[in-house]
Amino acid sequence: MSPNTSSTRIDAAREAAAALDRGALVALRTETVYGIFARGDQQGAVDRARALPRRPNTGAWGTLAWHAPSLDAVWTAHESASIEISPALRRAMRRVWPGPVTLRLHGENIGDLATAIGLLPGVADAKGEDGHALAVRIPDDTWTSLALQHAGGPIVGASAEPIDTGEAPPTAGHCPRGLDKVGVALVQDEGPTRYARHSTVLDIHPDGNWTLRSEGALTAEQVSERLATLIVFVCTGNTCRSPMAMAVASSLLARRGQSHRAVVMSAGVAAMSGARPTPEAVLASEAVGASLEGHRSQPANADLLERADVVYAMTASHAQAAKELLSPAQRSKVHLLDPQGDIEDPIGGPQTLYDSLARQFMGIIERRLEELGL
Repeated sequence: MSPNTSSTRIDAAREAAAALDRGALVALRTETVYGIFARGDQQGAVDRARALPRRPNTGAWGTLAWHAPSLDAVWTAHESASIEISPALRRAMRRVWPGPVTLRLHGENIGDLATAIGLLPGVADAKGEDGHALAVRIPDDTWTSLALQHAGGPIVGASAEPIDTGEAPPTAGHCPRGLDKVGVALVQDEGPTRYARHSTVLDIHPDGNWTLRSEGALTAEQVSERLATLIVFVCTGNTCRSPMAMAVASSLLARRGQSHRAVVMSAGVAAMSGARPTPEAVLASEAVGASLEGHRSQPANADLLERADVVYAMTASHAQAAKELLSPAQRSKVHLLDPQGDIEDPIGGPQTLYDSLARQFMGIIERRLEELGL
């Protein structure tokens, strides 16, 4: 089937939803690979999916992932299960969904979440070496998402590529031939997928901490880029205060085992490009276990600050200058680093002043990282 207009595609999505509601198996395209889908609240449908023959050396059918129609559906399920989503986890979900990433959600109440979704026990949740987890994905395909929205219950699915249909294995990203011969009631072949690779799978916990389980459409580096919190420290010339704060934050993140979850940068609202940090700043940073090796100053600009998740300014005037580079909707992410007031410029002062500032940064920034869930 190759619908080529919006109306026929909408009709096809409704047809798929109706078939799923009848308990049939349906093959649909996602942005990663073609999937086999079934109602996750109907035992007969789940059993039919797990009974599909698999090619040799592809393993057995295991946990099927809940393919949610939207982020709102995921959040509503958490609310129904009385599970609070931490800011860090909510942010991570926004960064990867909809998209080619499956999250294995962990937590004490994962069973309650599966029940709130309407899934049968053990369909998308399982106990493994890393505890109890629920596999969830939100496809980034308009028409498959529409089918999920029209379905009358939760839909689970897995890759169609390992299914043994008696035909040659499909070319990556293409719909396998012969699915109708092995029990798939409806096959909607809409051409090759966008990525032609399986989704990347992450284990993620309520605090937002994550580990890569298997690389797929997104590489480990791409996942880190999406999920890492970008923290930017801002001062005047980017040679003393903000680079020291950056170095301290990087050191603390490493000690806390959170380096993969944040990127730390610094800039100056009146900085030139390429200046080295002051010798006093270098020594003071080293004294608290931080390093300014390789740092060169850079001016604060709209592009950097817009990409940042949070901006910490040394003084109120720095905060105001940073806000003026941002749209009104983004200005709320600019904060004074020290809630108690301005951090004065040590330039021209003795080494002891820099040393004191580095120790001050250790306490302030540790608290800020805790606020960020890092």
